[in-house]
Amino acid sequence: MSVDPDTAAIYREKASAWRDARVGKPAGPAARLAEAIGQGPVGPILDVGCGPGLLAAHLPGHVIALDPIREMLDLLPDHAPEASPVLAAADPLPFA
Repeated sequence: MSVDPDTAAIYREKASAWRDARVGKPAGPAARLAEAIGQGPVGPILDVGCGPGLLAAHLPGHVIALDPIREMLDLLPDHAPEASPVLAAADPLPFA
């Protein structure tokens, strides 16, 4: 997962404001996924680019929340306290 350094700096500085502007908005994609999965047993779900966890909060089962911005992951417990945060490498790893 790679993020432009200027974009990453903005997300680091404005993480709470970004989240606050989206709280209460429909969680359509997550709700549709949860409905499609149904009530059966669910393996872990990987939420890539989870931000503060606004969609992860609506996903069933165990959610692994991946984001390259630590400040976004710091907000995760406010919305998806059961999700497991994972800080993605900001730079892609070189392949051998």
